[in-house]
Amino acid sequence: MPNILAHMVLILWPVITIILFKRLQPLQAAFWTIVAGHMFLPVKIVYDFPLIPPLDKGSIASVCALFGCIVIKKLDISLIPPKGIPRLITIILCVLPFFTVMTNTEAMYNGKWWIQGLSFKDGISFALAQYIVLIPLIIGLQLVKTQDDVKQLMKLLMYAGLVYSLFVLYEARMSPQLNRIFYGFIPPGWVQNIRMGGFRPFVFMGHGLWVATFIAVGLYATISLWKAKIKVQGVPLFFAVVYLAVTLAFCKTLGAYILAITFFLLIVLSPLNLIKRAAQVLVVIVILYPSLSISHLFPHEEILDEVYEFNEERGQSLQVRFDNELALLAHAQKKYYFGWGGWARNRLHDSVTDGFWIITLGIKGIVGFICIFGLMSIAVLKGIKAAETLESKGDKRLMYSLVIMVGLLMVDQIPNASISGYIWFIIGSLLGVSYQLLDKSARENSKHAAFQEAFHGKQNEGFGKSATQ
Repeated sequence: MPNILAHMVLILWPVITIILFKRLQPLQAAFWTIVAGHMFLPVKIVYDFPLIPPLDKGSIASVCALFGCIVIKKLDISLIPPKGIPRLITIILCVLPFFTVMTNTEAMYNGKWWIQGLSFKDGISFALAQYIVLIPLIIGLQLVKTQDDVKQLMKLLMYAGLVYSLFVLYEARMSPQLNRIFYGFIPPGWVQNIRMGGFRPFVFMGHGLWVATFIAVGLYATISLWKAKIKVQGVPLFFAVVYLAVTLAFCKTLGAYILAITFFLLIVLSPLNLIKRAAQVLVVIVILYPSLSISHLFPHEEILDEVYEFNEERGQSLQVRFDNELALLAHAQKKYYFGWGGWARNRLHDSVTDGFWIITLGIKGIVGFICIFGLMSIAVLKGIKAAETLESKGDKRLMYSLVIMVGLLMVDQIPNASISGYIWFIIGSLLGVSYQLLDKSARENSKHAAFQEAFHGKQNEGFGKSATQ
């Protein structure tokens, strides 16, 4: 059972938020409110009040960040994305639960138990929950506007990774015990973190996969700063890259290794044009994955064979995921457009839901899947377009680093459900700076076109006068 400290830190997080927003710049304060909440607040503690969605560490941190921006800093922050497709998608996602409810009023049988149908009250709760999930994206979209903001974001991600590495290395040696020491309990699934003759750390995140993703993001940011030759006072970047890579190795997560190596090869060793093509390919793979799986065109068997050759234990783990995916996919197709909704109606009694994509498809249907992964895809595609407007090669490579980071985080949502507030903040940041760069480029092109038109007009006028004379 959670101890008093576990409840105190959650209840006092609004107070910590006020302190952060009083002392730091908006971007820094919002970042640490969301990210430090993900890093240190206890998992599996939920406050469930009537008519509002359950409040946990993620939702508390997100609401606190929005409160800090609007009330403490008094920023002109729109409650939904101010314009464009992200605004439309946000509205659709907040309205979608009511369509899900209308198509799920009947009870359903999951193979073992009957689960009640959904009501209008569920629609309200699901809509609020969806909005809270998107708060970090909405904040990041409006706070990150320039290349300097991108540099600051990368530095903050690096600092977060370096700080958390100390806890990760402790648990890699001493076993995952910090959550028990500080908060009085060990989250369910502890046995999953016994790996390779040792332990896979989960610190305060509840699962080793989430820790591995978090350290990988810190490593991505550090590689990006190092390759772009951006100096960080007090941090030798090359050694920070090596240190975080070693820390990631102690996370004992094959998928994180593969994605980190992919990031390194693209950002450090590849030309910009190849990075651009790779980002586009990542988007296509993720968006088409459900259709390819339904039509049995995705090479599941071939991938399994390769993984089994590398490591039989990892092969067995991946096969369990694929088998569950196919069963859940068949179930999801029964409510294909708007999904099954909440209360575990998207699951079968003997299923394991690992991938965020199948969770999204099962709960929100194909409409929800397109909206959620559409936001990520738009961020990547807009980021590519925005990067092309930059003249400095260093700025362009840093922008592409953020693009590839989001692209790889998208891919990670196929086998895993690592999505959380800080990832939505990163996605929103990419959207924000991309729209600003594209708007700036459009204004400059418009001014240039107006100047050219005026210049040629004067030339033609002078030519006309000369001909008349």
